[in-house]
Amino acid sequence: MPLFLRERDEQPFTGNYKELIENELVKEVAAEFASRPRQQPVQAVLYVGQREMATVIPKRGQGVVRVIGTDDATTCHVAVIRHRTSGVTTLSHLDGSQVAQCISKLLKSCSDESRRASAGAVDSSFDVFLVGGFNDDQLTSVGLSNETIS
Repeated sequence: MPLFLRERDEQPFTGNYKELIENELVKEVAAEFASRPRQQPVQAVLYVGQREMATVIPKRGQGVVRVIGTDDATTCHVAVIRHRTSGVTTLSHLDGSQVAQCISKLLKSCSDESRRASAGAVDSSFDVFLVGGFNDDQLTSVGLSNETIS
């Protein structure tokens, strides 16, 4: 499976977590991401808790969700799937419980809502982001990483 970083750099990726975290380009991109200043939105925010997922559909006007997020993903992971054309975005805070089912629901929700938002047009261009976890002593995050990316 190819791994795209910075939208132009393609890295071969076999699905091995250890290979992923030792990749120099991955380390560089992760450091850049971590050094970005945090933004503090004041309205139109949807918080997703541990073991929860949500799908948001971009619309103009007041009272709609403009930011979707979660926090405290230590050994947990945050999965985000965004449809490139419609902007429909799904987010889940994964803690190792029913990961395969959750990823399946994320993909289905994003795909279904994208189709509705695009008046039935079929386009399968998605951006997928996986954030969180660390190299803990019990390898909890490693196991969750492997389960999530396989």
